[in-house]
Amino acid sequence: MGIGNSTVVPSREVAAAVATPRAPEAERRASTARQLHSDVTTRAWVRKREWGWAWQAVVAYFAGAEA
Repeated sequence: MGIGNSTVVPSREVAAAVATPRAPEAERRASTARQLHSDVTTRAWVRKREWGWAWQAVVAYFAGAEA
């Protein structure tokens, strides 16, 4: 399953609390921030890859129209 709207992601606060119930608040916040950064970075790479393919198709289409 890819990353997208169909993926169910639990609340960051809930995930951090379940993963480390006795950890200090600062540690849970840091863990949440790291996970959020990882998720956002992954989504950005997926979008870049998808748009890269789309852009190549547009360029190829117009290159063929000019020939």
